[in-house]
Amino acid sequence: MANVQPLINGTSYHYVQSEAKAWGLDMLFMELNYKESQQKINNYNNSKYAVGRTYRQVENSGNSITLDKSMVEKLRAIAPSRGALHSLPPTDLVVVFAREGEAPVIDVIRGFEFKDNGNEGSTDDDYMTTSYEFIFTLIERG
Repeated sequence: MANVQPLINGTSYHYVQSEAKAWGLDMLFMELNYKESQQKINNYNNSKYAVGRTYRQVENSGNSITLDKSMVEKLRAIAPSRGALHSLPPTDLVVVFAREGEAPVIDVIRGFEFKDNGNEGSTDDDYMTTSYEFIFTLIERG
């Protein structure tokens, strides 16, 4: 008889069950990447092993969001300076991850702000998407 592992945790979180909102709009994204990291440094005395640790700033890096052309144009319509995404004021990006039958997991990306503006495309594209870099202040998980 085969060793069958039962499904313990139910349905996994997956892409189609996530959504985001910012500037009063549903942010229809193709890809979303964000992370925080904290500088941590071991402290040494006359020993070869660490005797303590120093904790420094929490930084964010590698932050990007990929949007389709229709979403980009909705954002440009509310951008204050010539439709430039990087002229939009900082806002909270609320990202919701759902799993059937469970309470949603919510990340609030505080101080979300685009760093760049532009388009990407080629002659073979059936669907235009562009990836944009952003910065933020912190992530609140709830």
